Formats: sequence, structure tokens, C-alpha cells
Amino acid sequence: MNISLESPLWNLGAHSYVRNYGTSFAVASVWQNLVQFSVWQGTTLSDAAFLENEMSVPYVSGCWVDEVFVVTRADGMALPFSICLNGEGKGGINIVSNKHIDLTSCCSAILFGQSKYFMFLTITCMESLCNGIPEAIFVTDSNGHRRFLQMCENKMEKPGVF
Repeated sequence: MNISLESPLWNLGAHSYVRNYGTSFAVASVWQNLVQFSVWQGTTLSDAAFLENEMSVPYVSGCWVDEVFVVTRADGMALPFSICLNGEGKGGINIVSNKHIDLTSCCSAILFGQSKYFMFLTITCMESLCNGIPEAIFVTDSNGHRRFLQMCENKMEKPGVF
């Protein structure tokens, strides 16, 4: 895939995430329509790979969990990709798609990530959360297991204070 700097894809603005690999580093740049993985040796670009978004649902963010890069879409799906660099980035990028995880909502944030295991905190409805309605917030892990969190109280003592 060839993308010029004049391409509309570059004008949407990307969120970039960096991970060190010994003497090199990888940058994952997330646009609505694609993810670009770039491997750098100092200031020299040694390789790049693109993952095109095959759905009409835009990508919204991403995060590194060791050698896994997780992209989240606006429909609440998390898409983990295993990233393997040959020879600390000198011989290319190998990208393997892992099982997608349904987060139910794109209002998610990573809580924890280590050794290819990660957990997302997800809010399904802010109004339900503020009103103390059960099942408004939950944690989903990289295995797709979901646990709803219970609030300690249903009523807030002071309006507008969490």
C-alpha cells in the first residue's frame, strides 16, 4: 500500500504509540482507516507495515502490551495484533492477528497489560453509571472474560461528585 503525504488518510490525524526493542523502537500510528507500524534504528526508518481497516467502523485508539498492539474500534471491538521484529527491527515486521475481543463500548481504557495479558475498563452508559444502575461498568480481559463491577452505593452524597 502506497500512501503519499498528500493522501486524505494522513490528514485525519494519528495517535502514535512507541515501544522500545533493544537498540531500535517501533511506532504504531493509529488513524481511523489504518494502522502503520514503523521500525526505527535511531533516526533511520528500517521498515514499515500497514494494516488497513477493512470495516467501515473507524479505529479510535491503541496500546502496547509487550509484543502485542491492541487497536480499539468505535464499535467497542478490541483487535490485538502480535508484532514480531526480526533481528531487533533489521529484518522486517511480522504481524499476526489474534482473536478479537468485544468490549461492547468504545468508552474503554486499558487498566493493566503484561506478558500478552491485558484488561480493559469499559463504561456502557455514563447516565447509568451516575444513577447507580448495575452493569454500567465492567472489566474485560484479553481472553474475552467479562466481569461487571458493583457500586458500593446507589446514591451519591453530593451531586456531581464521584
